[in-house]
Amino acid sequence: RSVYSFEGASAKAPLLTVEYITDANYEPVRFGTVVTVRNDSPPFEILAELRTADDVDRLYTLQGWGQFGLKLATADAQALRDTVREGLIVAIESTHYPPYLGRVERIDQALAEGTTELAGDGLSRLLYERQTAPGAVFSQQAAGTIARQLLQQATPTGIWPSPRSEPGRSITGEIDLGGMSVGDALDELAERTGDEWWLESTVDRRHAEVFLRWGRRRGLDKRASLSFRQGHDLALAAYGRDALGVAASVTVIGGGATVADRPAGVRAALRPSSAVGRGTITPAREDVARASAPLGPTLAREAVQYLPVDSDVSALADAARTALERPTTASEDFDLSLGPAAPWADIEPGDVVQVVLPGANFGGVTRAVRVLAVQPDESAGECELAVSLDNA
Repeated sequence: RSVYSFEGASAKAPLLTVEYITDANYEPVRFGTVVTVRNDSPPFEILAELRTADDVDRLYTLQGWGQFGLKLATADAQALRDTVREGLIVAIESTHYPPYLGRVERIDQALAEGTTELAGDGLSRLLYERQTAPGAVFSQQAAGTIARQLLQQATPTGIWPSPRSEPGRSITGEIDLGGMSVGDALDELAERTGDEWWLESTVDRRHAEVFLRWGRRRGLDKRASLSFRQGHDLALAAYGRDALGVAASVTVIGGGATVADRPAGVRAALRPSSAVGRGTITPAREDVARASAPLGPTLAREAVQYLPVDSDVSALADAARTALERPTTASEDFDLSLGPAAPWADIEPGDVVQVVLPGANFGGVTRAVRVLAVQPDESAGECELAVSLDNA
């Protein structure tokens, strides 16, 4: 990018320097957050730029949909009856983070204060408001192909299949996704295959595009380049431990036409020779002594899971082992907030980063965590993260 400086003099300002920073196309680079209101149908052309937008808040999530909220002056010259109404699309662009697209669902006006608040959900919500066909049954197909067909049943949403999607894992047997929302169908397909789906957006002054992407796993392993340390990159760090979700054994019961047809529950108990290993509260290298000890009677819980669509015994055994390796409730939880000096733009939901907390757990904690949600706040100079232990 190029930097241009102009100097001038006046009675009140003997030396005035104005600096313009441009990109490769010699367009001015904006700093902070730009909020635009756009039409409610593709190509989502811009209707207005809300220059008085303040307290801009939005939540990017790994699953489901996020939310957004912002406040603007009711006297904003661009805030008109045709530019601030329910159903329109709000685009939030930032120099720190990828664009966010949401739908206006609530408008609250504080008449005495002269302010208006806008709030709504991310565009993923649209997929949970469209229904699949009653006979949407699929078999022996790649999950990415099924996701594309489900998206076709969700029209019109303005969401297109991404050319960057992966085929994903193939479905064995049949999966019935009829009579439910498209979002729920995508979630069930992802749970069945272990794949993931998410939306990606591109925004410019002329239009915006939204794509549904299917892949084996969202995000990248960035532990080598992103390590956030308490007292440095982290403006806030809290740590907790929870024994809930720890199980000594898991019984998985498959489906069938009748109870008699169901295969016997497959039991995967923790034992020294098992692939899972002995009981562990947390999958952490620092807790070697604790991880090597078997669970005592106070934590030797037994859990049961029912998988009505699976009947293969080996698949049930795999599900039981997975349940033991990944507790239903995380045994460690983190409350993290990045400071202004941290590289916000390098973090997206699904990424795996390293967190170093020297003051946690009576001796320090270093964990690989996966980002579940990101909530940047440019006005406060902080970015909140929701994370979980990465067990992949």
